[in-house]
Amino acid sequence: MPILSFFGRAAGFMGLVTGAEGGDATPVSAANPLPTTATLSSDTIGAGLVPKYAVIAASSSGNNEIVAAVATKKIRVLGYVLMGAGAVNAKFRSADSADRTGLHYIAAAGGGASASFNPVGWFETVAGEALNLNLSGAVAVGGVLVYIEV
Repeated sequence: MPILSFFGRAAGFMGLVTGAEGGDATPVSAANPLPTTATLSSDTIGAGLVPKYAVIAASSSGNNEIVAAVATKKIRVLGYVLMGAGAVNAKFRSADSADRTGLHYIAAAGGGASASFNPVGWFETVAGEALNLNLSGAVAVGGVLVYIEV
């Protein structure tokens, strides 16, 4: 089991990474950072996954499709912003009507909710199902979301 220990200093960061039990310790510094295999660029995430963007424009009570289903793929949401034109509750659902988030309580016009970028995702649909935004009433809700197909 790897052991990782860090020691902070007022003037900077200094640490020590120890490998598997009995492994050698390697000093960590700016010149010798922690090893990582993660990649993040503007057009791919991790293993070549391409981020996609969807505009949120919903106004009907009940389910409003935001991202169409993709056969055999899950829609994994990495971040979103919602803004309401009035008081309404909103939640994301997979097309099977299973909730993917709890309720977002938008209290009045101009109110909203957001989830900042999360490279591992906040939630995902069932494979082969659309992503819906479910509204408690017929109030316009707009926004944007970032997602990948996995």
